[in-house]
Amino acid sequence: MLASSTITEASEIQKETERLSRLKAGGAKALAQREQEISDKRLEWWEENRARLIRQGLEHLSTLDQAYRTFFIDYLECNPKEVPIVKRTEKQLVIHSHNFCPVHHACEALKMDTRVVCKAVYERPVTTFLQQIHPGLSFRRNYDAIRPYTWYCEEIIELVRSRGR
Repeated sequence: MLASSTITEASEIQKETERLSRLKAGGAKALAQREQEISDKRLEWWEENRARLIRQGLEHLSTLDQAYRTFFIDYLECNPKEVPIVKRTEKQLVIHSHNFCPVHHACEALKMDTRVVCKAVYERPVTTFLQQIHPGLSFRRNYDAIRPYTWYCEEIIELVRSRGR
């Protein structure tokens, strides 16, 4: 199983390296286009899986826990041990992600700054996805605590407004 996983990860890194290489050459327009593609892919997944997620009965969870569970566990298929919640308040979850990330590896290979790439391409699509669960949800990263500068990426899910406000 490990060998298969390693092959899959290597393939994902190669694909992401090729994509980022094209983005690097294409500039801001290419980054914005890739960001939209990622948003579209995540929204398509949401539509395909919404009924199954409703059947899972997540409504007993808080809005923040629903967001965490749906994005990190169901969509990204992370092991909860790889994406632990390290801080919890009524309006915020702070997660220290140390799961496999092809973007991190591709950025390293291309000498691109993950802080720039993740902000420009990968942050807004998470918010778009989470807002399918609740329109007041938002996602951001702490760019002072992101790989490879730390051993994890600090990711934050916030409930910035309640329904109807």
